[in-house]
Order: sequence, then C-alpha cells, then structure tokens
Amino acid sequence: LRKLCATNRMFPSSLDLAISVLKLDGKRPEASGGFADVWKGNYGGREVAVKVFPVHYVLLLRPSIQALFKEGMIWKHLRRPNVTPFIGVNMELFRLSLVSEWMPHGTVLTFLKEYPATNRLNLALDIVNGLKYLHDMGIVHGDLKGNNVQVNAHHTACLSGFQCHKMHYIEDLAATSIGSGTVRWMAPELFDPESYGLSRVEITQQSDIYALGITIWELFSERPPFHAVLRDVRVIQHILSGMRPSRPQDSVTLGLSDEVWSLVEQCWSEDRHQRPDSTTIIERLSSALSSAPVYQTRLQVSSS
Repeated sequence: LRKLCATNRMFPSSLDLAISVLKLDGKRPEASGGFADVWKGNYGGREVAVKVFPVHYVLLLRPSIQALFKEGMIWKHLRRPNVTPFIGVNMELFRLSLVSEWMPHGTVLTFLKEYPATNRLNLALDIVNGLKYLHDMGIVHGDLKGNNVQVNAHHTACLSGFQCHKMHYIEDLAATSIGSGTVRWMAPELFDPESYGLSRVEITQQSDIYALGITIWELFSERPPFHAVLRDVRVIQHILSGMRPSRPQDSVTLGLSDEVWSLVEQCWSEDRHQRPDSTTIIERLSSALSSAPVYQTRLQVSSS
C-alpha cells in the first residue's frame, strides 16, 4: 500500500515517519478496539500513540486513502492546546498506522475514574475551546464523544478522532457513522435529513454542537447515552421522537447546575438553528464556572 501511494504521489513526504526513528514500547498494544489497536511508542525521544488499523480495515480504506492523507495533512498543521497533536503516518511497522502525541491519562472518561474530584466544567471548556478552533478553521469534527477526547499530562482535555471534514456530505451514513457505533451522539437530522429541510445527510457545525451536548452530559454521568437501550435502532427511534438523556442524579455537586443543564439541552435542540455556537457556549460555561460554589473550586485544587 505504501508503494502504491508513493507511485501515485498520494503519500505526502511530510507525513512519512521513518521506521528507524519510530519504535514501539512493549509487546502488546495499550488498548484494543474493533477498528484499531493503540500502541505506545517513541519517535525521536517523544512519547507517541501509534494507532494501528487491521488489514481488513486498511483494505476498506484503500479507495479513499488519498483523502485520508489529505485529512492527515490538515490535522498535522492544527496547533491548539485542546487538539491532540498529529505527528504522521507509518506504513512499515504495520500496514497502516497513524501516530499522534501520547496522552498519558487516556480518554476523558478514563481520566474521570482516575481523578473523580476533577472540575468537570473546566474539562467541558477545554472541549469547547478545541471545537471552536476547528470551527473557526472551517472544519467540523464529525465524531465528537467522550472516547474521542484525550487528557494530556497537564490534565487538559484534547480533541482526537476527528475526520477533518470540510463541511461535506456523507455519501454512506451506514459505513461512516452507524457502523462505527457513534449513533448515540448523532443529531436527528443525520438520520432523517428530509424532515429537517436537508436534501442529504450533512455533517455541520450544528451537528457537532449536538454531539457536544451529549459529550458534556457524559462528563457528569460517566455513562454512554441511552445506556439502558441495547439496540442502536431503538436509540435512533428515541432520538427522532425527541427523547434525550435524562439529567444525571446528584450531578449538581459536580457542577451541573440548572444553568449548565439548560445549556446542554439547548445544544441538543431538535432544531439545529436553535443550538448555540461554540463562542456562546464558552461564554456561558465560563460564567457558570466563575459563579460556581466554593466547593467546586476545591474540587479543582484536589485534582491537580
């Protein structure tokens, strides 16, 4: 595949990481999933995460590999504290692997189990700041959820797992979203665009904001949305009927005030035009954080 890409000038040299410099740590991946394994590695003295795709998945990606590399080029040039730094691609250690900065605390959900007293409003602000940066660049994330938010050594939440979508349409929803298990974070217009005045399934900033609302809910519930519903088909029916996750019990002490809960509900509004933009969300979360009770400040101190 690497030779094919080189022959067709599809592989940008700036993304190509030399195998002589990229090394893996250990004999097993740090995490495994249905679509990829994540190894810890070292690249020129820098700790990195090496995301390795299985052969069958690489073969599925082959027709769109050039688009993947273009997206990689965009990601590589994104510079923001709340966006996971992308380093490059290697096709020698494995058929295809993507290399990014190592995040020692894993996902934000893993981090909350490790540091349950962390101020969750700060994490929410980190996430929104990262999303605003992408939106200001004309990029939509397209797959925002708790498992695509990583936490670095400074306890800062960083966006990952995004596709660098440039405001485009999805040609095959089943292959790109439903098949990857992100149904529970998807806005209703992505399931039934015609009913929402759209001619096609379209990933937009507004659909990102919907997913953001669900992700903030995750920070306070530490559960997947609609966790009691096993089948995704039923989840889609719930979303289209206007159902949303219920307010987590005892979450006020964690920072989910009435003000913040109202904001979350606006983020996942049925009408995409009623969802606030990232700038507004930052302003309102900052206001909620500044007016939080004293105990909320102590939680932040105890987590550092």
